[in-house]
Amino acid sequence: MLPFYKNINDNGKNLLFDIIAKNNQLWLITGEKFVTSSVISGDVALYKIMPYKVNFNKFVSVNEENTDQIEKSDVYLYNEPPYPIPAKDMIVTTIYWNNKYDINTAKYDIYNIYGEKMKNSVIKFEPTNNYSGKLIWECSNIPTGVYLLQIKLGEEQKAIPIIINR
Repeated sequence: MLPFYKNINDNGKNLLFDIIAKNNQLWLITGEKFVTSSVISGDVALYKIMPYKVNFNKFVSVNEENTDQIEKSDVYLYNEPPYPIPAKDMIVTTIYWNNKYDINTAKYDIYNIYGEKMKNSVIKFEPTNNYSGKLIWECSNIPTGVYLLQIKLGEEQKAIPIIINR
């Protein structure tokens, strides 16, 4: 279990320092406080750094060499970055799709960092027009951590990483 899952109110004992995406890998850099001391200039805390690799089964590599091969008609599902990050009670993202799909057939699921499907997640969709809309996740009853919001629409699917911190 990741250290920041242990206790929501741990008074800064466990921290998420950084999220790094490199070479189709996502790393969470966390720290656990192991020493606190007072010196003349103030309090100093030392943290044990613990990197965690997030495994995704389906990454699509897009680099500068093959971007010319991607045609506009091939892109069916897109989202804007979710906000606010980190979330506390609610998170919102705008999604866009080709109008050849019926957005009413879309499926939305939330998974924790271990790939376990979160039950009783309240996800609402508010269409803006025939090709976009706002996806709103009510996450006030979800513990602090990193989650993936998965959208499935026709042949396309998208996983959106979300951080909840209270």
